[in-house]
Amino acid sequence: MGTQEVITETQIKQRLLDWEEQNRKLQQELLEERKNTN
Repeated sequence: MGTQEVITETQIKQRLLDWEEQNRKLQQELLEERKNTN
């Protein structure tokens, strides 16, 4: 196993936060689109 592959817990948590933020934005966009189509 290469040492470069080691990901710290902090990095993982940061990525999770980034994904959650992206998720919120996407869901918001979806809601807006649904409002527009109705």
